[in-house]
Amino acid sequence: ALGKHDAARNLGLRQSLALEHHLRQVPEDARAHILLAALYAARGRTEDAVREAQFAVSLRPNDATLLYNVACTYGQMNRKQEALDAIKKAWEAGFTDANWARRDPDLAILRGDPEFERLYPETPTGN
Repeated sequence: ALGKHDAARNLGLRQSLALEHHLRQVPEDARAHILLAALYAARGRTEDAVREAQFAVSLRPNDATLLYNVACTYGQMNRKQEALDAIKKAWEAGFTDANWARRDPDLAILRGDPEFERLYPETPTGN
């Protein structure tokens, strides 16, 4: 947003390298896998992002926050069906914060989808 695109790209690369190094030491760290997936998605490394997201889910299939982050990762990649599947699983696992889900720019692709609207309805304001 501030026009520091090179600095942001370099930071993303350093974050990826740090997570890749960490995962060589602690391969069972599901949260590190989903963080790496999101970084890969942001850099257009779709196959790598999908692989890391799927691995994270295989490690912690009932972790509501992790599943929410998987939905966000798929949303970043404009993969609507995968994002919808993941957000449904997140909801079933306990992530029911409609206010947050509706504001998250990574889930913009899901807004207006009947299933997303059913799970995360708009709440009235001003109470």
